[in-house]
Amino acid sequence: MEESGTTFGEFWDTCGAEDRDLEFFRYTSYPGPLLEIVLDSLTPGSSVLEIGAGGGAYTIPLARVAGSVVAVEPSAGQAARLIERSRNERIENIRIIRQRWEDVDGDDIGEYDLVLAAYCFFMPDIGDALQKMIEATRGELILINLVDHGFEEILASVFGEYDPAPRGVHLYACLCEMGVQASVEIVNRETFIPYSILSGSFRRCRDFDRDTEDRLRAALASKGMLENIDGKLQARRTYRDAVVRWRRNGPGV
Repeated sequence: MEESGTTFGEFWDTCGAEDRDLEFFRYTSYPGPLLEIVLDSLTPGSSVLEIGAGGGAYTIPLARVAGSVVAVEPSAGQAARLIERSRNERIENIRIIRQRWEDVDGDDIGEYDLVLAAYCFFMPDIGDALQKMIEATRGELILINLVDHGFEEILASVFGEYDPAPRGVHLYACLCEMGVQASVEIVNRETFIPYSILSGSFRRCRDFDRDTEDRLRAALASKGMLENIDGKLQARRTYRDAVVRWRRNGPGV
């Protein structure tokens, strides 16, 4: 996206309210077991602040249990998707703040029983962003981010130099430097994604011509990551996610 001059907000805005990307997430089993961990930490009727709510993968299930959910989401496209889903499911306890987290006034946001931030850590000053999350946490803070998606070598060989996104270990290390005693749980997700859906996700955010596709298929095949299942070409994906947790007035969970 950086190469094409597209920001993350613009990328999600162009997605509109279609569920093409939600289909991709379903095949990756996301949020899957991660959502179960978050729900297990939620007391019925409690207040939730979700940072980077996206289209509502966590927001909608959390709202079914929580008393209220405040969802911070800067993307117009993602906010529209979240609004549509909440209307379709007749959920009325979600309030959306259409701002970047770094632009939200910490004095106005208040405190919450559960603060959740998942895969939203492209922030210019992660230390300041985390500090604001801590200040908003009355009960528990949960951060979810990638440890490894097993695709670094593939991306490097197909698309050239690859600058990895922030990882869960970076969040944990930053909290340690801030004197915050958090805990980390590693969650594994292994799944098969139809090759057509995987390649389609690349087409929407990268230059992707016939030569690029040939190199992608060759790279996946060389790593044993392509299989023909029931007559359809599938790409095997293995994800490891970090769940970083901190509870106010107590040790790491």
